[in-house]
Amino acid sequence: LEFRRVLFRSMDGLRLSFEDVTWLLVRPSGTEPVVRVYAEGFSVEERDELLDAGCALARGTYPL
Repeated sequence: LEFRRVLFRSMDGLRLSFEDVTWLLVRPSGTEPVVRVYAEGFSVEERDELLDAGCALARGTYPL
C-alpha cells in the first residue's frame, strides 16, 4: 500500500480509516482462535490489496 494519511482506532481491533474513506479492520474473534480481516475499497482490486495488507499485519509479515 502506498503511504496515505490514516485515522487509527484500536477499540475493537486495529482499524485504519484512510482519507479517501477506504478502511481496513484487523480484529481477533471473540469466540474463536482466529483473526478476522475486513476491508472496503473503491474497487475489487483495491479491496484485495487492503485485505492482503491486513493479512500480512495479522501474520506479522507486513514490511514496515
